[in-house]
Amino acid sequence: MTKNGDAEKVTCRNRCQLKMEEIYFTILCVLYFITTVVKSESTTEPLLHYDSLYESGLEAYQEEKWSQCVAFIEQALSDYHKYKHSLTDCRIQCKNKIQPYSVEDVTHVDIYKLELIQRTVVESLCVERCKHRHSGDRFLAGADPFIEEGFSNRKPYEYLQFCYYKVGRISEAASAAYTYFLANPKHEETIDNLHYYRIKEGVNDADITDLERKPYQSFNIKGQTAHDNQQWSDVIEYFEQAIKEYYNEEDRCRATCEDLYDAENLPEDFKYTSITDLYVKVISCQYECEDKLNHLYVDEISDFVPEHYNYLQYAYHKVEMYDKAVEAVATYLLFIPDNEDLISNKIYYLKKLGYHEGHFVPRQDAVEYHKNRELMRKILKIADQHYSSSFDTESEPDSEEQDNDQSFVLPPFGSQHNLKFSKKGKYIEWYESMGVKVVAEKKDLKGSRVVADGFCREEQCEELVLFANLMKPNKRGVRVMNISDALKIVKENDESDISLRLFLRAVEVNRHFVSHYFNKTAMFVKDAKLVCREPQITGNVISSVNKAIAVNVAYPLSKELLLELLPSLLLSSEYIYCYIRSRDTRLYRTGGCAVAYLQNLEDGDAYFTDRYGNKQSNVSLKCGRIAGFKASDRHSIEESKSQRCSLYVRLTMDRVKDDPTQRRAMEYLVNVDQSQHNASNTMNRSEYIKHFEEQGISVAMSGEELKGKERFVADGLANKEQCNTLIKLAKRGVDGDGYDRGIEKRETIASPHTKHETFEGLTVSRAIKLAHIEAIEQSSVELFIELSENARLYVENSFILMPSEKVINLNLINKDREGDLSHPVHADNCNIQDDGSCTRVHPAYTQREYSAILYLNDEFNGGEFFFAHPNKSEQVKLKPKCGRLVGFNAGEFHGVKPVLRGQRCAVAMWYTFDPNHKELAHIQAKKMLKKLAKKLQKSPQGPPTDVREEL
Repeated sequence: MTKNGDAEKVTCRNRCQLKMEEIYFTILCVLYFITTVVKSESTTEPLLHYDSLYESGLEAYQEEKWSQCVAFIEQALSDYHKYKHSLTDCRIQCKNKIQPYSVEDVTHVDIYKLELIQRTVVESLCVERCKHRHSGDRFLAGADPFIEEGFSNRKPYEYLQFCYYKVGRISEAASAAYTYFLANPKHEETIDNLHYYRIKEGVNDADITDLERKPYQSFNIKGQTAHDNQQWSDVIEYFEQAIKEYYNEEDRCRATCEDLYDAENLPEDFKYTSITDLYVKVISCQYECEDKLNHLYVDEISDFVPEHYNYLQYAYHKVEMYDKAVEAVATYLLFIPDNEDLISNKIYYLKKLGYHEGHFVPRQDAVEYHKNRELMRKILKIADQHYSSSFDTESEPDSEEQDNDQSFVLPPFGSQHNLKFSKKGKYIEWYESMGVKVVAEKKDLKGSRVVADGFCREEQCEELVLFANLMKPNKRGVRVMNISDALKIVKENDESDISLRLFLRAVEVNRHFVSHYFNKTAMFVKDAKLVCREPQITGNVISSVNKAIAVNVAYPLSKELLLELLPSLLLSSEYIYCYIRSRDTRLYRTGGCAVAYLQNLEDGDAYFTDRYGNKQSNVSLKCGRIAGFKASDRHSIEESKSQRCSLYVRLTMDRVKDDPTQRRAMEYLVNVDQSQHNASNTMNRSEYIKHFEEQGISVAMSGEELKGKERFVADGLANKEQCNTLIKLAKRGVDGDGYDRGIEKRETIASPHTKHETFEGLTVSRAIKLAHIEAIEQSSVELFIELSENARLYVENSFILMPSEKVINLNLINKDREGDLSHPVHADNCNIQDDGSCTRVHPAYTQREYSAILYLNDEFNGGEFFFAHPNKSEQVKLKPKCGRLVGFNAGEFHGVKPVLRGQRCAVAMWYTFDPNHKELAHIQAKKMLKKLAKKLQKSPQGPPTDVREEL
């Protein structure tokens, strides 16, 4: 900037300074005038008040008139509290009487200044008259500053305790001494007196109380006592009262600081240029209120305010009031966003109980308190850093400081800021890295719509379809299962819990994707249903009744008609409206819908229409495909020759409409998991170990020998015959390496093998399908599952864990090119970094806790398993053989050397603590084996049929 520009900038700043000083000076002049007027109107004589009473008490103390000393000082303390309380009441009442004005309505700076002056004048006049009305002339006379300071430091209690002692009121003497001690903890005479009262006079600690204790302190102490006694309902009651009383007390403290505005408090040499100093002094006093109030007993409590919500979130969790617990967690994190314990609690509610970010809304009173504190802090920071220099010099703050304070800068009047930051790209990239692929958007679908693939795997779709078919069809041939229905089924048959878990996870994934795609991060689930429609005979003809429904739905409906038509609108084969248009247009416009298709169908496509019912775009149906659209849209499905099943999730921006049944179901599953965990803890680990030893299973190498705490090698998990059976099973069920490659370009979860190897493999899911069509022996599949289950139990008891089985793959590894590792050094649940650390974040399988490999042969060269150092060099090498089980923490670095000759065959297994990640195919396999066994018992014996061609 040029020299002239600098001069112009300084002149502008000086003009702004003078303008603000004019406002402050005008206000102060008016305040002085108001005080003078009130004084001139007063005709009453000053009343006897606390300073006179206190002086009389001190005279009685000097003259050893102990009863008079007690009487005068007690009256002085009582009058002091009443007087100060009435003055604060005046300020609060007058502030509440004045209607706030909206800054947005002010179009000119001068009008804003006049509004500010008017508000200040009216409020000040109200305060002065209120004080005069309640206290007469006593508040105009003013008290001796020495006496004021004494009352502030609880000095009267030092005299009062001795006077109490002299008149024989020992318990009250101890309480008075304790009250003085809390404000003066280093006063040795008071400490000696307290010791005397307790030891010599026998005063119980319970009888010694703080005579100045505020209600918020009393409730807080009671709440902590209830917490120690695990009386959770009392904890809630006391801490709710405590935080309410604290906010009230802090508000009164800030109001008291405004007494500094009064004209009688101004120094005689008050100057025009020091008005800003006065305002800063008031704000500084108000900011210190928290430090004055955050004491219990003699201790200053750090994070005093947020700790109330810490106690509350834990107590609400204990009484299973999870909505309130979530609110308390969010409120605590408002104050301390990086607290690891509360972040962990938040993750628990997000992962376990079906809550999402939109539910974590802090309490409004806490938000206002925190916002007020932050604003005061910023003002004081600016005053401290820039005030003195900006008025004394012409230098500008450096660019770094300017940037740091920009959050405090307000836009000029009349300016409009419509800047938005879209997070859609970030989330879509994250979903794509997980294998989800957007296949059609607004341009293709002719509206605010999206279609994406990859949300469910085939076995997950099958499980949801089977789950929905547990419901009986209604008169229209439609099976409908909501979350309440699903929970009822699980309570009657706990083997269906995995289906409910999958249902709930699918609902949340659909909500999350659609919400973020449309930039609506706070969308809530209004309801969710699994819907299966039986084949229709009527073809594609739309009845006149359904046409009429489709047309009439665009207009406001009566409540009765709406209830009558709702089942038809949502569950018929005609138009599906995510929301019924009503007079509440806000909900109509801000809602959304997600439909996840669960079957691969050649006919019966879904399609979108315009408002007149004209078809705009088609969507073919396939497992794992989701269609997302806004509430006002129209989505329908053509007739099909086979059953079609979908998951419908209706979304709302209105938190009040949020369906709590999803979280209630999650709560039930958490209780189930806890019950199972408690039951498993009663099992005797030594009995398991003894059973394994009797089966010939023994530890070949311990963690110490393997140079790692959570590592072991055990032999004898399978004999030669069993190993050969599984090898034959793998050869007959050849289907690649068994890894789910998912959607094209899904590199992050592709097979970990090198490109130079060729593989043969079999997953549990494929094995059970082959057994179903009798392409492989059922007994082989049963052995596959039995050995994997034995391996899981051995890992659990070796590490004293309770993990759940996750994924099992049976892989045959052929010879590869010399020099390449079969499995490069890696960890199973984290991403290895260049510095040797390992980050447990996506795209790693973070749910994995432990891993195991069961080897089936040793007729090959190379292919040794090894544990590795952080620099990926070899640490310990192991030779595979039939029945050898290697177990280790999933975060351990390990790898496999290349197979130089022959084939290596092994069962790979991973374990998790999270029941929501149990392997679905493994559970389905157990169910299918039971059905096959029953079918075999009922079917007549005959010659075997070769059905492999069918495969």
